[in-house]
Amino acid sequence: MYKTKLYYRFDLVSFYRVDQIFYLFNIVLLNLINYLMDAFSINFLFLYPR
Repeated sequence: MYKTKLYYRFDLVSFYRVDQIFYLFNIVLLNLINYLMDAFSINFLFLYPR
């Protein structure tokens, strides 16, 4: 019984860790997309000044 409880706890911890990794990955991805969009808009402004 204790062993299964321990395994269950470990499963929860591993799931939480995976969730954290995906959360960080999403933040990095969003920041990268924002950065790329900013770079493209700057290039667009330099190429086609108003």
